[in-house]
Amino acid sequence: MTGLFWYLLSFSNLNYQFQHKDLYWLMAGALLLALLFVFVLRWKKEVLKRMGDEQLVKSLIKDYSGKRFFLKFIFLFIAFIVGVIAAMNPRQAAGGENTVRKGIDVAIALDVSKSMLATDYAPSRLEKAKQFLQKLLEKMPDDRIALILFAGRAYMQMPLTADNGAAKLFVSSASPDAVPQQGTVISDALEMSARTFNPADKKFKSVILISDGEDHDANAISVAGELSKQGVMINTVGIGSPEGATIPDTITGENKKDEAGNVVISKLNEAGLKEIASATNGVYLHLEESDKAVAQVMSQLSQIDRKAYADSSQISYRNWYWLFAAVMLLLLVIEFFFPEKKNLRLDHLFTGSLKKGFIMLFICHPGMLFSQQNKSAEGQIFAANELYRQGQYPEAEKKFREALTAAPESFVAKYNLAAALYKQDKKEDALKLLSDAATNAADKQLASKAWYNKGAILSRQKELEASVEAYKNALRNNPADKEARENLQKALLELKKKKNEEKKNDNQQKKKQQQKQQPKMKPKEAEQRLRLLQQKEKEVQKRIQKKREEGGGSQGKDW
Repeated sequence: MTGLFWYLLSFSNLNYQFQHKDLYWLMAGALLLALLFVFVLRWKKEVLKRMGDEQLVKSLIKDYSGKRFFLKFIFLFIAFIVGVIAAMNPRQAAGGENTVRKGIDVAIALDVSKSMLATDYAPSRLEKAKQFLQKLLEKMPDDRIALILFAGRAYMQMPLTADNGAAKLFVSSASPDAVPQQGTVISDALEMSARTFNPADKKFKSVILISDGEDHDANAISVAGELSKQGVMINTVGIGSPEGATIPDTITGENKKDEAGNVVISKLNEAGLKEIASATNGVYLHLEESDKAVAQVMSQLSQIDRKAYADSSQISYRNWYWLFAAVMLLLLVIEFFFPEKKNLRLDHLFTGSLKKGFIMLFICHPGMLFSQQNKSAEGQIFAANELYRQGQYPEAEKKFREALTAAPESFVAKYNLAAALYKQDKKEDALKLLSDAATNAADKQLASKAWYNKGAILSRQKELEASVEAYKNALRNNPADKEARENLQKALLELKKKKNEEKKNDNQQKKKQQQKQQPKMKPKEAEQRLRLLQQKEKEVQKRIQKKREEGGGSQGKDW
C-alpha cells in the first residue's frame, strides 16, 4: 500500500500532480490505524481468556467471524488512505502553460504617511509615487514583486508574486488609511521587506524604497547595513521638495496644523535616503519625471543576476479529489453495513438496514454530477480571470455569470464576479454577491474572506456601522485574521469620530437655537461680558506659557 502511494506521488510525469503535497504526513495515520487494530485483536483475546471456560465462550460466539472483522478493517484502512489522497487533490493540467521566467525578487516599500498627501506634486506626492510605480511594474513582467505599505508601522500588503496585474491593483488602492499609526518609520519597512525574501539567496533581490524621508529614523541605517550583508540592494526614491509644502487635512479640509496651531510644512529629507542607498550599493534618485526615474531604476536593477523560476499561475487544472472522495465514502458505507456474522446469505445484503446505505450513495450521486459540471465552470472562471487581469471587466462579468449558471453554488465564481462588479462601480450588486458567498461558503476561511471584502467596500462607501458588522463576521469565522482585526479597529475609530461630529453638529444647532431664543443684551452688559472674557483668556494664556516653560515645549506629531 505504501509503494502504491509513492507511485501515485510520482505520477506528475504523466501530466498529473498533487495540489497539496505537504499533506503526505497524514499517511502516518494509516500506520497508527494498523497498530490500533493489532491492539484491539490482543485486547479481544485477553477478554476471552478472562471470561471463563474456553469451549463455552466459543459456543456463545460461534456466529462471529474473525475474517469478516479483518475485512471490515481493510475497508476502513483503504478508505483512510484514499481519503488522504483526496485531501491532497490529484489534478491534471487542463489549459495554459507552465512557463519558466528569469527575473529577480523586488520588495517595493511605499510610504503612505499623511505627509505623502503634501501638494508640492499635483495632485499629491502619493499619487505621483503611484504613477511612477505603475510605469515601473510595466517594465518588470518577469520579476516577482512584493508590496509593503508603511507609515508609523509597516504592513505586508502583498507577498512575492509573479502576478503583475495583482501588484498594480494593490498599488492603485494604496492610501494613508491602510496604516492607522502615523509617522515615517523606514527601519520597520526595511525589516518587513527583508522577511519577504528567501534568506538562502545571497543575490537576485532588491528593495525599492519610496518616501519623502521626513522623519530621520536612526535605526534605518543599521537595518540597511544588515540587509546589505544578506545581498539586498536598496534603491531609494525621494519624493517631495526641499522647500516643502502644506498637508491637507482630510477631515477638516484645511491645512494640517501642529499642537501649537502652526501650519505644518513637510519637507523632503534627501540626506537620509541617500545614506540608506549608499549603505547597500544602491542608488538614490529624486522623483521628478516618472519615465526618467523608471529608466534609472531599471538600469540599476539590471546589475542584479536573474534567476530562473517556474510560473504556474496561468495553468488551469482538472481536479480529481471528488473521485477519491466518492471511493472513500463507498468503502466507509460498505464497512459500516458489512456484518461480522458467518453464513449471511447474499440476498440479505439487499434487505433491511443495508438499503439505507444505497440510499446514502444515491443522495451523494448528484454531488458527483455537480463536480462534473464544475469542469465547464472552471473553464469559464479561467477565461474570466484572464479578462479581469486585462481590465476588461464587463466581459469578465459575463464569463463569471456563465460560470455561475454552470455551478450556481461556486464560491470562486461568486467571489470573483463581485470583484468584477465592484470594478464597474456596481457596488450594491457586489455587496449582495459577497453576502451570498459568505453565507453559503464551504468553510469558515472562505466565509471570512467574503465578509472581509464586504467590510472593505462598505468602509469605502462610509457605511461604517455595516462595515464594522462585516469585519466582526470575518473575525468570527477566522479569529486569527490580523488584517480584519486592524480594519475593524479603524472602522470603529472612524465610526466614533463620525458620531462625535454628529453630536458636535447637534450641539451647535441647539446652541444656535438657544441664542435665537435668548433676549438681546444691552450694550453696557455686552461690554462688561467682553471685558470679563478677555481677562479670562489672558489668564489661560499665562498658564499655558508657564507649562511650556516648565515642560520644554515638546509637541506631538501625527503626519
